[in-house]
Amino acid sequence: TYCCLALTADAPIGFEYVGTSSIATHPAYKAFGLEAYIGMPVRVKDKVYGTLNFSSPTPKPRAFTEVDIEALRLMAAWVGSELSRRQTEVELIQAKEMLERQSREDPLTHLYNRRGFEEKLVRLTRRSTHLHESLVGIVIDVDDFKAVNDTFGHSAGDNTLVAIAGAISLAIRPYDICGRVGGDEFMVLLPECPSSEAAYVAERIRSAVSAVEVETGSSPIKPSVSLGVFEVPFHVESVTDALKISRIPLKQAKDAGKNRVARQMKQEAASTPFRGQAAI
Repeated sequence: TYCCLALTADAPIGFEYVGTSSIATHPAYKAFGLEAYIGMPVRVKDKVYGTLNFSSPTPKPRAFTEVDIEALRLMAAWVGSELSRRQTEVELIQAKEMLERQSREDPLTHLYNRRGFEEKLVRLTRRSTHLHESLVGIVIDVDDFKAVNDTFGHSAGDNTLVAIAGAISLAIRPYDICGRVGGDEFMVLLPECPSSEAAYVAERIRSAVSAVEVETGSSPIKPSVSLGVFEVPFHVESVTDALKISRIPLKQAKDAGKNRVARQMKQEAASTPFRGQAAI
């Protein structure tokens, strides 16, 4: 189009009657038959964004004047500044959204961090209270993680946590909530999941993590996890409270030899450790 001429000139250009001008052979004239044109580049943040132009299939009866050119300059400047303002608004919104997301996301595993997980926990406990439904949680603790760091280094330890987080994410439903709530501790919330089925989910997580291998350059790391399944009381509104409740089944799984799942639901006197097939 004629706009390429304005961009090349990097200045306002105008043709009152293209058919009698020096650009009568321009492809745009042959294709569109535009006789009159005036246009100039539009800049946004000192970069060429495009052009502001006016065209007509009818020749202009008078020559473009300095007033016409100055009016075009002012309009192009206004368009450029308005586009810049809108871009800045979008960038600010995106930056705010990114900061909000980062404030709730664990930078290593990209799961919810403690703050983000707690917000989901509060929302789900209140929903459960309103609907009189149970809410089941699973606490997941990496077995002997300190030994991994001591033997292979913290970088390998980080890679192990990332691999475990990925295994957990693949083992749960898309709408289940998973977060990293401690250094080597994760928690999962299972909305609308009967307590009788939660142990099977936990066993699926345990099995998925057991299949993980993290290369180290020497011998691979083969992590395992101990899991405690618990029912989240309606009054729980913090990760700290949830962890206190989950300690009983988690300790039972650890004491039974690790790489186990134990569950303790409401009104149950003791938790039951198991490995392999879930105990109901």
